[in-house]
Amino acid sequence: MTGQQPFVSIITPVYNGEKYLASCIESVLGQSYDNWEYIIVNNCSTDRTREIAQAYAGKDERITVVDNEEFVDVITNHNIAFRCISPDSSYCKVLQADDLLFPDCITSMVEVFERYPDVGVVGAYSLTGKDVKCTGMEYPENVISGREISRKVLLGEIYPFLSPSSLMIKSGLIRRSSTYYEGKRLDADVDALYRDFTGCDFGFVYQVLTFIRRNPESVTAKDKSKANTQLLSHVRMLQKYGPVYLSEQEYEGRLKALCEKYYRMLATNALHLRGRDFWRGQEKSLQDLGIDLEKGRLARIVASDLVFRPRRSLRLVKRALFSRY
Repeated sequence: MTGQQPFVSIITPVYNGEKYLASCIESVLGQSYDNWEYIIVNNCSTDRTREIAQAYAGKDERITVVDNEEFVDVITNHNIAFRCISPDSSYCKVLQADDLLFPDCITSMVEVFERYPDVGVVGAYSLTGKDVKCTGMEYPENVISGREISRKVLLGEIYPFLSPSSLMIKSGLIRRSSTYYEGKRLDADVDALYRDFTGCDFGFVYQVLTFIRRNPESVTAKDKSKANTQLLSHVRMLQKYGPVYLSEQEYEGRLKALCEKYYRMLATNALHLRGRDFWRGQEKSLQDLGIDLEKGRLARIVASDLVFRPRRSLRLVKRALFSRY
């Protein structure tokens, strides 16, 4: 039976992941699917990550531990892991060291790939804390065209790309380049999906197949804690892929909505009395997108909040003063 199953590569790029790594590996060992390899890329961890990974590798020959010779950024570490997958691999499953796979994850996702040859990426519901994420797909349709899923995501109607851990990718897409994730930004995984969907479909399983841990110490969580990161990532993707997947009217309408939301966020931060470094960071991020910070527009929104929502506004100011002094 194992010989008849497509070969699946599972990869975990990790740095200092000792807290959850054993649980992560156990979730792979507990899969109802047997024909896989598991590659753990240790990015010069200073804790017990390597020790834990090697202990499991010594017990199961399907597990391989790769040690980087020097520390690299998180995106480069993922690309190292992608380059390690077997040439016999049909599909690749990324699993972050904080996260878990439920027992039928690999089986269920492979079934969609095998049933629909044009599917290049498969997703499913994910449990994050107590909440089920990646919702919005319309049951019982298992497949949506790459163009349509990209359009829906860009327009903010759906977001099934919560984490690389929630998806499985056809290995052939990964092998097209030595750097599947381009650049250094943490949204490089989503950027890769938009590229892929110009030539393949998206499949979906209506089951909770992964657990995405809310770890405040993770690189992604720390990056999202910066007030503008997620919003400006959406703007960046819209600028790059909106002309590919959206009509001109859809593009302009979505850009306007995102900018309005962004300036609302800035107004809230103004009432939080953010310092000079914060505002310099906003200007630099906008300049990278070819956009100027409209200070007059921001001032009007702040003034409107002070007039029409005085209690909330004063509460924010008081909280900022209290935390500062």
